Amino acid sequence: MTARRVGATPRALVAFAVLVLLAGCAAPAAPRRSSPSPSASPTPSAAPTAAANRARVVIDGKSVQVYEEDGSVGLDLAYTLDAVAARQRLDEAIGAAARPGTVTTDPCYPQLDEFSWGGLHLFTSPSGLARPGGAQFYVQADGPQAADGLPIQLPSGQSVGATRGQVLGANTGAPSFSDGASIDLHYDIVQGSAEGDPGQYFGALARIVAGRLALIDAPIYYSRPC
Repeated sequence: MTARRVGATPRALVAFAVLVLLAGCAAPAAPRRSSPSPSASPTPSAAPTAAANRARVVIDGKSVQVYEEDGSVGLDLAYTLDAVAARQRLDEAIGAAARPGTVTTDPCYPQLDEFSWGGLHLFTSPSGLARPGGAQFYVQADGPQAADGLPIQLPSGQSVGATRGQVLGANTGAPSFSDGASIDLHYDIVQGSAEGDPGQYFGALARIVAGRLALIDAPIYYSRPC
């Protein structure tokens, strides 16, 4: 169930503002399970300098990682990290400023603050989250790339849009459950089991719809809504 992004300030106004600033001086770089529908939000002002060696974003049950071209982990953000700090560090690692938004139609929260980099979305709530493991934020991917074309992947290497066979074939040991319309793959279980306490069964989820990977979501309780 995908969280939709919000509207943004028209690009022409942003471009005009940037030209005005540049005319005076060189401005320093400044630094998205329910299906919520966000309200309007502003476009971020400026993007940080792109991380030259970044290669891909990986989402698992414990953290979000940004990998470098040499295979090393340049950034590893545990979901227990303060959400503001997590957003700032993702801005820097991805090399683009997040687009902010507000979600007010999620059944679990009166309000969610959303920060988006292309197909990658970070959510937090002013009233606190009911996500597992003491999470201060959670992430979703509903597209194959973050800002500037940076791939977003499962640990096994698949991105949104990958076929059912590709995803299931690369995660043969992970339990999967189908309701006929979609398949939920519990690809990285942090704690518990499908037969145990729903309040102790959580990790990272990949949802397959119409034969293709449509959503990555973590951390999440697999057997309860909030």
